[in-house]
Amino acid sequence: MLLRVAMVTVIFSLYVCETKAEEQDQVYTQCGGKVDGDHGVIQTPYFPIPFPTPIYCKWIISAPHDRKIIVYMTQFYLRDSLDVYEYDNYEEMSSNSLGHKLTSVNYTTSYIVSYKPFLVLRFAVHDLDKIHRWVLDYVVDVFGFNITYKLAGLNDEVENGCSVFYCSYLGNCYASSNYSTFKCHCFEGYFGEMCQYGPYCDPPRANLCLNGGTCRYFSGSQELNCVCPEGYSGRGCKYPPLSIRHANCISLGCSQRCETVEDTFGNETCRGRTFTEHNKTICGYCTCDEAYRLADDDKSCLHIDKYRVTVTVFPTTNSSLKFPKMENITLTDLERSYI
Repeated sequence: MLLRVAMVTVIFSLYVCETKAEEQDQVYTQCGGKVDGDHGVIQTPYFPIPFPTPIYCKWIISAPHDRKIIVYMTQFYLRDSLDVYEYDNYEEMSSNSLGHKLTSVNYTTSYIVSYKPFLVLRFAVHDLDKIHRWVLDYVVDVFGFNITYKLAGLNDEVENGCSVFYCSYLGNCYASSNYSTFKCHCFEGYFGEMCQYGPYCDPPRANLCLNGGTCRYFSGSQELNCVCPEGYSGRGCKYPPLSIRHANCISLGCSQRCETVEDTFGNETCRGRTFTEHNKTICGYCTCDEAYRLADDDKSCLHIDKYRVTVTVFPTTNSSLKFPKMENITLTDLERSYI
């Protein structure tokens, strides 16, 4: 109750607290503090609902000199904002605490290891805008992180951890009770070590990929892609390596892609070059990757640019007010973005 009152009084200032969770549960839900025990869980305040902002939390994990510290990013739903420092000795507000930055955690990080006796996690967020990694259709309303740590012998093997990123955002990463194994627990309808299979992708029974490619979900249920054999590329692995395409097609000098199709309407419809193969007329022509278009030479590929003009209009009753003509806007006035 006292914590909630304190939050109200600092709503317009930096949110900092260094309280420690009770040792018997070893689940640290407060904003920072000293972390004790051989293993445990560290959460952002109120996980999985939104934490207050602006916020600055600092968790301090200590270990004997004969042990190392491992932190697994089991459920990390942020893009970044968590920095990790390690120290030979650490004293709060002391200039004698010599250390260095070990890494900055992002959503692709699986685990971090430190051989120093002190590991400090610094979490700083000014506001909640654009810092979370939300993925359709399942991970759309989870805030912050719920990560695990453990102390291990210096020579002990580091277990392969997992994360929601590793689990394709189609399952949760859970640790065993002794933190010795980590496994993806997939959402209903999805399966595989990384929850990479599911509806419309169940090799070898259902595979939308060509030329020996393997389908898999990468980032939620809306992103189904193909892992292509070496040399193959394009949507569905449909483009073979240049080395095995027809020589007449390659001779067109396409900057990106060359495709062939049977020409059943005569040379007039072929944008490239026609040739005969097995008594059939074949049309070879150039194409481009996604986000590119074919240039006027029918060989080169140009990036498709989008231009957005931002115009701010203020309400007025002055009918004589004149606005500048759009044609007077120069390229420097445009906000340019690529597909």
